[in-house]
Amino acid sequence: MAKPNVDLNLNREQLAAIGLLSARWSFFETEMDFTISALGSLMENDQRLPQRLNERIKRWRSLAKRLYTDTKVYEHIDDLITRAKNLHDTRCVVLHGRCYGDPTGQREEISVETHRHLATWDVHKISVTAKQILGAASKFEAAAIELIKFNEKHLPVLPKSFPRKYP
Repeated sequence: MAKPNVDLNLNREQLAAIGLLSARWSFFETEMDFTISALGSLMENDQRLPQRLNERIKRWRSLAKRLYTDTKVYEHIDDLITRAKNLHDTRCVVLHGRCYGDPTGQREEISVETHRHLATWDVHKISVTAKQILGAASKFEAAAIELIKFNEKHLPVLPKSFPRKYP
């Protein structure tokens, strides 16, 4: 029996882009989870977070709607919550799909086989470039910055951002 081909054929630039996407999402997700937990503590004395992102988004929106009675403030965070969901969906394609590059090294596109497995398996194939992945990673960074600034101004519990300190 022949050994299955599991060579990703991804170059350093492609791997770096995928890694940065993952790291930036993780940074944003930590700030998002802190925000939901802080709001839950403040509004319901309950810091628990649902497992699934869709449920966390729903909880975040519900808590924010109750706390932020100023229409402009709520619209700002509601827009950020919507973008968080969209960013998550973008990240899922790359980080939950099977990525592989051109074995000849001639093409820049990364082929991604992504799937949904609810009642049946539904496999889709898309192509992305390292540049497109870096663009998404930049959006994650911008969202994290925006969320931290929003919390510094509007979140009435301390700390205003998840503490970060390199050991």
